[in-house]
Amino acid sequence: MVKFNHNPCESTRITAKFGYNNDYLNDNFHNGLDIGPLIPGVEGDSIYAVNDGIIRFIKLGSPSAGNYAVLECKDYTIRYLHMQSITSKIMEVIKAGEIIGYMGSTGICTGPHLHIEVKTCKFDDKDYWLKNSDGKYIKAINPEDLLLKEHWAEKHWISLNEKGIKINEKRFDDPMTRGEVFALLDRAVHN
Repeated sequence: MVKFNHNPCESTRITAKFGYNNDYLNDNFHNGLDIGPLIPGVEGDSIYAVNDGIIRFIKLGSPSAGNYAVLECKDYTIRYLHMQSITSKIMEVIKAGEIIGYMGSTGICTGPHLHIEVKTCKFDDKDYWLKNSDGKYIKAINPEDLLLKEHWAEKHWISLNEKGIKINEKRFDDPMTRGEVFALLDRAVHN
């Protein structure tokens, strides 16, 4: 399966894994991956398109899933749940890394997070909503396997170096260590 071109949010802090989970709705199968916000308990983190695709469906106020959007990509379809708000429109063509909405706690959930589901079919496929006897969507796969494992700021570090740009709080021509870039970017996000 093709890896994501962009992670779904800046945080990679997993709060509930894909699969059977004793803490998830009476031992049912958890069909997605839950990712908590950068600052635990705080809504509003940006939610990104993981690959180029088309927004195929948007639902506001689902009793269980809250506000959610479905992004159909070439290799799979992504469903983003519990969003605070959605900025994309149905049938909008979107590029990897573009914001589609913001992390929230709508629907049934214990706090702000993104529940992301990946299915190996198109949204209008007859098997899209089909589950087995354990409650697993038959087309669902583990989103954790598709995440980019690098630190969220890695792409910024690479981009800065490729452009020959050196950032330093004291002198802009001094090179920074990778850790210093991450710390600077983290501070910018949290301020």
